[in-house]
Amino acid sequence: CEALKTVMNVGKSSLLTRISGIYLYADASKRILELIGTDAITSVVKRIRDADISMSGEVILPPVALEILRRTKAESISLETDENGALSLSFGSARYLLVTKPANEFPKSELVFPTAYVSVSGLLSLLKHAAFAAETKGDKRELQGVTLRLTPGISTAEAMNQKRMASAVNRNAADGETAMKLHISAVNILFSLLSADKTVYAGTADQRAVFVCGDTVFSTVMMNRTGPDMSSFVKRLVPEYCAVAGAKELLSAIQTAAVCQLPGDDKCVNICFTPMGIRLSCAAYKRASSAFVATLCDSPTPDVGFNYDPRIIEDFLSLTTGNVSVKLDKKGFMLLESADGVYLVTPRPPVKIAVPKAKPEKTEKAEKKPTKKTKKAA
Repeated sequence: CEALKTVMNVGKSSLLTRISGIYLYADASKRILELIGTDAITSVVKRIRDADISMSGEVILPPVALEILRRTKAESISLETDENGALSLSFGSARYLLVTKPANEFPKSELVFPTAYVSVSGLLSLLKHAAFAAETKGDKRELQGVTLRLTPGISTAEAMNQKRMASAVNRNAADGETAMKLHISAVNILFSLLSADKTVYAGTADQRAVFVCGDTVFSTVMMNRTGPDMSSFVKRLVPEYCAVAGAKELLSAIQTAAVCQLPGDDKCVNICFTPMGIRLSCAAYKRASSAFVATLCDSPTPDVGFNYDPRIIEDFLSLTTGNVSVKLDKKGFMLLESADGVYLVTPRPPVKIAVPKAKPEKTEKAEKKPTKKTKKAA
């Protein structure tokens, strides 16, 4: 069951074209069960060894079978097909009889395996510290990717959208060099296949990126590596104001300052460096709140400070531990640096406080007094 659920992760992304069903091939001589899930650009292959197979064959598991298996907690299942292609699916005391499609209708992609692989440890953490910054919708496809660079020294993962850029680092994570750009939807599928303590083998072949983790193979079409990288932006940023604070302390201060902003309010936090620390404040209609982080600032900012979307800063701080260096340039561009990587946040205009529309007053309907009928004189 767990193997089927692993392969089913391919169909969860709404950014890709879904393909109905999962291809299942059983090899009785080798006692290997192979499952393939695929969509427009990504494929996941899961091999189950030492399976109890009475006869070799292939079948496409229909979508309804996937929904049934998604809800079961059984550790093992039994699958049988008859001469008409009907699939019998049973586990525990439950039994289902399902109609299947011919196996030749499944769009199997030809998996091309790399001639050389790079061994990677900590890939899950590396990708997660950058992927959150990628664009997930809209027509800016070049921003919907995560660029992965693996080297024996410092490996990086970078992602960006129109408001922020993130670059995660991992030292001594790989034993070789390779580079690729993956669509964010493919990265989200990869997250479900990786674990923090397992070594992954990564490589490229014929415009595809391939990751092997145990008996699971993940393959996806790579994006073109176009656009600027994080280092080019960092080099152009000249810090004018600097401070150092604990990541979780700063995160708590932002959340405290933003408590006055309710759903529907313009999400904006004003950040000002003072000689004694960082002042954070938010405002809404007839409401205001603030917080303060005590720390030494090299150079105080102007009293008006700079404005940011608090949610964008929270995304980075929620994944970071330890101290964070906060640097601002004259225009308010913010650079956050930690042991996990660097993060660039663009400033925004001051908060827009909208006055709620007045609700129309309820007018009481005038009570109609009953009229007495007068009898006409005969």
